[in-house]
Amino acid sequence: AIMVLFLFVIMLLNLSEQDYVETPLSLKVKGGVLALLFLVGVLLVVTVRLPDLTPAASAQAASVLEEGSNTAAVAERLYTQFLYPFELVSILLLAAIVGTVVLARKWKGGKGGHGQR
Repeated sequence: AIMVLFLFVIMLLNLSEQDYVETPLSLKVKGGVLALLFLVGVLLVVTVRLPDLTPAASAQAASVLEEGSNTAAVAERLYTQFLYPFELVSILLLAAIVGTVVLARKWKGGKGGHGQR
């Protein structure tokens, strides 16, 4: 569902082949370094913090399964016990969509080195 949402946003931008601008190598290198740092951070969190969190997550998942694993039980837990993580993920997805739109917009050259959208 999230991928369909991103595809819908990209389709709304109406990018064509002639609007494509080549990215400078320095930006590609900076983006690669940033992606590598992000990957290392995620791997550190998964390897260091995940073993501490796994038993609690397993117990919570087992309790949901014992309750009958219906939609109402999942929704009740999601909107009561896990409200803040749920809202954090929704804000993160909203920021990702806004970032996608901002990055995909094209800049038109203007006077004085300042571009207009």
